[in-house]
Amino acid sequence: MNIKQANDLSIIGFLEKLGIKPSKISGDSYFYHSPYRKENTPSFKVSASKNLWIDFGDNNYGGKVLDLVMKLKPGISVSDALHYIEDITGNSFSFHPQEPMEKEQDPK
Repeated sequence: MNIKQANDLSIIGFLEKLGIKPSKISGDSYFYHSPYRKENTPSFKVSASKNLWIDFGDNNYGGKVLDLVMKLKPGISVSDALHYIEDITGNSFSFHPQEPMEKEQDPK
């Protein structure tokens, strides 16, 4: 797995693989308690359409899946982070952001 492949993974799907569920869903926004620090009010937001996360309680730090792993595992190398992502996902890309399906033409 390379950096692009890792960052193309769905953040929501990755968090789900870690057993982390949203506290609230509002439209395209999924709100969680921060997975890497203690807090009482969910301030960790994931945009499903942009596949980006932001932690409002951590000086608006955010990014993609690789950035999240680097926060979850301070001091880890990028190479080790990619291996960790592979281990968590089973090297499966089954939860890539879905492309909209084209409507089938009605064969008349």
